[in-house]
Amino acid sequence: MGQSVDVKVVGNYAYFSYDSFGVVCYSMADLIAPLPEGIEPTEVWNKDTAGNLVYDYRPVAVSRFKLQLVPGYEDWAGGAVQNGLHPCQRQSHFLRGLCRGRRC
Repeated sequence: MGQSVDVKVVGNYAYFSYDSFGVVCYSMADLIAPLPEGIEPTEVWNKDTAGNLVYDYRPVAVSRFKLQLVPGYEDWAGGAVQNGLHPCQRQSHFLRGLCRGRRC
């Protein structure tokens, strides 16, 4: 299971980079929405001992990027390691992640 290694908030969206698979974007409204009574913010989903999902209150992603889903990169390893701004043709463009690309 991957873990988030960086987050970048741009306007009404938060971009989380994960070490195992790429970048996931959530709306800020979904991230700050109240949880049901009795659900702790650090325990928004749970599986039983057999691995079946008991409950899941995680927000639905607005978008996702995974390098291995791009044609030609299916057998590459790596995930996103950071978010940031990158100067490109004298403009700043938001990079949604830098991938550790290497063939498996």
